[in-house]
Amino acid sequence: MLTIILKSIKLRRISITIFVLVAFFYTILIGSFFPTIQKNAEQFNKLMEYYPESLLAFLGGDILQFSTFEGFLSLEYLNFFWVFIAGGLALAFATAAIAQENENGTLELMLWQPISRTKYLFAKIVTLILLMLIMTVVTVLGAFISASSIDVSISHSAFWIWAVDGFLLLLAFSGISFLLSVIFNERGRANMIAISVLIVSYILNGLAEIIDKIKDFQFLSLFHYYNSQEILKTGEWPIKSIIIFFSVFIICVILSVIIFRKKNIAV
Repeated sequence: MLTIILKSIKLRRISITIFVLVAFFYTILIGSFFPTIQKNAEQFNKLMEYYPESLLAFLGGDILQFSTFEGFLSLEYLNFFWVFIAGGLALAFATAAIAQENENGTLELMLWQPISRTKYLFAKIVTLILLMLIMTVVTVLGAFISASSIDVSISHSAFWIWAVDGFLLLLAFSGISFLLSVIFNERGRANMIAISVLIVSYILNGLAEIIDKIKDFQFLSLFHYYNSQEILKTGEWPIKSIIIFFSVFIICVILSVIIFRKKNIAV
């Protein structure tokens, strides 16, 4: 298993490095803008008064939280851009894990090795977990460095609690993408559906805040259970979202194993 994990990382080391560095330095960059926002908070809040409440709800937060570093980072980065940056790596790796190798014919060669399909699949899943863990940790470290550079006091424990929730959100989307990679033989189709799930999930959650008829379906969106603002503000564990994200990931892994073991692959 270790050989497969190391090989999987080595094959995509360039893209992994790019995604990780982008997440790290972009976190620092966004955080560095906070003093400017804080200095002009009064003018900024007056400007926001002209924005419709429905639009602010769609953007995912209380605009007043711009006055704190945690609130600013959540609204400007963690609630949206971070999910799509880190999610981009999750989707890219997860959909390539099986579908691309099957498409290229390398999957058959790998399964000739003395390793069961289940162990091979778990090696890919462990690799995915490690990548998502790295993406989350570097984001937290970037936030700490950014806050320290502008001399802002923050709750480190709250950020680590967010890290757990954010990590599990990524795993949930990774699990869905991985399942699609197992189901479809073409990476392009798996990728397209996985990206659609991510985008539709975000849009559904946002529109549900504006349109009452859609609100009944808001529970279908994973973003409905993800609130970085609330976590960083209160420092409380989001037990419900943690359970939901972890459950989605486990269910997808179980289904992936069942389907992959029965999948017709000429070896």
